[in-house]
Amino acid sequence: EERLPLALRALYRQYGYRIYKLADFEPYDLYHENKSFLAGSNIITFTDVSGKLMTLKPDVTISIAKDIKPEETCRKLFYSEHVFRRQKGSDQYREIKQMGLEYIGADSGYAQAEVISLALLTLAAISEDYVLGLSHMGFVSALLDHPAINGVLQEQLLNALRQKSANEMAALLADVPIPAAQRDAILEMTMLSGDIASVLPRLHAICQNDIMRAAVNELEELASVLARLDMAGHVQVDMSLINDLDYYNGVVFRGYIRHIP
Repeated sequence: EERLPLALRALYRQYGYRIYKLADFEPYDLYHENKSFLAGSNIITFTDVSGKLMTLKPDVTISIAKDIKPEETCRKLFYSEHVFRRQKGSDQYREIKQMGLEYIGADSGYAQAEVISLALLTLAAISEDYVLGLSHMGFVSALLDHPAINGVLQEQLLNALRQKSANEMAALLADVPIPAAQRDAILEMTMLSGDIASVLPRLHAICQNDIMRAAVNELEELASVLARLDMAGHVQVDMSLINDLDYYNGVVFRGYIRHIP
């Protein structure tokens, strides 16, 4: 618990990231404006002596984004902070230690490669037995883009995809008037997981539009960088790895270490 954060600080500084310190308290308005991103977190609020509604920070990224000025072309920051959120399925609040980094305002191709490389190096610093899962929200969003797939149905399909439930997806799409090729592609998404070399050709095969093709090209470019860095063996493409479509629009990733839920 003490050595690892120090090792990661040194790693991030080596790549040009600077430490960013935040206050424990933030105005509630900041998080109220972004409540869709923080849905379900049940922010802890209090009123200060001046009568202003404040909160214990439930998130770091939003606080950092608030302080970035439009004229700042590029910033590389890392943080080691505590956030405060309610435990899932519980009335208890937790103080959670978070360490992470932000690469803001850079060319997306290079920035993504560097950040994902650092994610892999971070996992390697914790354990030799790790995997990084990759997906692309732009691909998923473009695949579900049809007037017949409204907001409620879209969320139901996303939940079925998270659970890799092709049967549930098929039931949801049974009476939806969309092209057969689009329906088949949506159903195949539940089975699209595995090593990069095997999954990317399958993603190309089910592309329905230019947005999806651009997303696959982006993943291919990323895969070529990781291969040159000899990191591709720890990477899996998993299209069920999805998040909020209103907040994420490109590559998303999640790290896994054996024996840690």
